[in-house]
Amino acid sequence: IPLEPVLASGEWWRLITPMFIHFSWIHIVFNLLWCVELGGKVEKQMGAFLFIPFLILSSLSSNLIQYFIYGPSFFGGLSGVVYALFGYCFAWGKMVPNKKFKVPEAIYAFMLIFLALGFSDLFDLLGSGKIANGAHLGGLTFGLLLGSLIGRISNGAMGSKGA
Repeated sequence: IPLEPVLASGEWWRLITPMFIHFSWIHIVFNLLWCVELGGKVEKQMGAFLFIPFLILSSLSSNLIQYFIYGPSFFGGLSGVVYALFGYCFAWGKMVPNKKFKVPEAIYAFMLIFLALGFSDLFDLLGSGKIANGAHLGGLTFGLLLGSLIGRISNGAMGSKGA
């Protein structure tokens, strides 16, 4: 469904519900494992009160970027949120290195390689189906921006306490 009728009809929920749709057990298990691993770290750092809007906004940004790149289509998964969590952890770690999350650098490299391979259509050629690359990119961008912003604010707050 094109975006304009969705917004005009008040069906705004369609902009976040793809995160609840998964197409295989391995798809949902993989996404949930990353959400538990990274989401637990981010929630602990920002608190549940801010973490819930983080999830909703990361899903929204992921799905909108997917729409703007590929147009209206049927897609699903929590991967955009997972990439937002990765982006947040990475950016936070660069902004606040003394409090960075314990995520191995190899994991960041793996996720970026996976993202690049998704854009190559390799997974589709292997029979795994299409990947919502726009959602991955949208989530990563949202996470990087938010992690940088909150990290910068946190650094400013920490710097003023030490003065």
